[in-house]
Amino acid sequence: HEARVKKLVIASSIGAYGWHADNPIPIPETFALRGNSEFPYSRNKTTVEHLVAEFAESHPRCDVVVLRICNVLGPHVHNAISAGLEALVIMGVRGCDPFLAFTHEEDMNEILFEALRKPVRGEFNVAGDGMLRLSTMARLAGRRLVRLPERMVRGILNFLFWCRLLPFGGGQLGFVQHSCIPDTSKLRIEFGYHTRYTSEETFLDFVRERLKRKS
Repeated sequence: HEARVKKLVIASSIGAYGWHADNPIPIPETFALRGNSEFPYSRNKTTVEHLVAEFAESHPRCDVVVLRICNVLGPHVHNAISAGLEALVIMGVRGCDPFLAFTHEEDMNEILFEALRKPVRGEFNVAGDGMLRLSTMARLAGRRLVRLPERMVRGILNFLFWCRLLPFGGGQLGFVQHSCIPDTSKLRIEFGYHTRYTSEETFLDFVRERLKRKS
């Protein structure tokens, strides 16, 4: 028997778009989902979204909300991004200085709650306003940015992952090589939420609460 679920909220990720050299800036919700095949997290997000889209089409009475959340950071967040920033050196790819955007943990929590409460459905990108270059992030965090050839960076990340010194490997290289910046106008206009923190404010809050306290 059907569970007669009235609403389904999926915490997806901008990883469903993938990190590619030809990504537009910003990426609208209507853009193709092209998760990176060598990056399991990204690839799986694309696969899950296709399954959710099939469910939404076959269950029109259920309000399905897909939140494509961008790079969550905050004082209490422990993920691959925070681990990379807490390292003494930030690895980069020679010739690349991508833009990154961030979602504050407080905004993410509120948006998840509002997605359940509000009479909305569909896909929504989630991120704080604005974006930062990787080089700017390194400067603000007081970290050294080391740019090496792509093949060398991939090998180093795979080795550190194998040694369990980092929670990610060379498959995530696109993260520091290509920009993946979501368009959040639909979140503001249709969903009715404007994030409290910009991307820069989110990043600086993480630096102040996590990096500076350790130094």
